[in-house]
Amino acid sequence: MDRLVRCGKAAGYVCRVCVVARLNVYVPDELAEEARRAGLGVSAVAQEAIRRALAARSTDTWLARLRPAPPHLATHESALSALDAIRDELPTKHA
Repeated sequence: MDRLVRCGKAAGYVCRVCVVARLNVYVPDELAEEARRAGLGVSAVAQEAIRRALAARSTDTWLARLRPAPPHLATHESALSALDAIRDELPTKHA
């Protein structure tokens, strides 16, 4: 979150203050050491993981709200009959 605050004695100066939440993330010692050796930006990785988890949850919630489609009980014979009926309606270049 960014906020603007007055700083300095002159009324025309404004400083931008960034407020960032701090979280503790616990990982096994070996994993932490591997991340350090690899020069991995753990903060960036954690942020991306949280964003992906929230996006997945959002998608799952949206999908759960959808009404299920009615079941389609088409037989092979009914599909062939429908195709034959369409072919008989109008001549097409595929008929």
